[in-house]
Amino acid sequence: MKEGRQRIFYGYVVIAAATFILTIAWGANRTFGVFLDPMLDEFGWTRAGISGAYTLATVIMGAISIVAGGLMDRFGPRVVMIGCGVFLSSSYLLMAQISSISQMYLKPPTSHPPLTQVLSSANLVQILRLFRKMSMCSTF
Repeated sequence: MKEGRQRIFYGYVVIAAATFILTIAWGANRTFGVFLDPMLDEFGWTRAGISGAYTLATVIMGAISIVAGGLMDRFGPRVVMIGCGVFLSSSYLLMAQISSISQMYLKPPTSHPPLTQVLSSANLVQILRLFRKMSMCSTF
């Protein structure tokens, strides 16, 4: 390495990776409105039935955040992010197999949106830990 060049601070690499991960995760989570009409046409379900599943997922998302905080304190955000990544990818595979309204209530609400919330929190905790560890200032 040349003396005139400084290395890029590792925290900025982590921020870029976290931004990419969260853009993908939250983007997929927020596509519900885009796919609502096609699901109505494809399956013949009611708008209330499909929206109820998404509402249930949102309620579960709030409740699971409390548990996720304890898991991050106990095991660290990296372990939680890896676990969320595994479960989130499997939830995408499960959502592709949905064929009844009961499955709509069981699969996505118990996996996708709640895990997206946990992933978001774990990324934030990891970034804050890294910058505090490196003696950088945080605005929080």
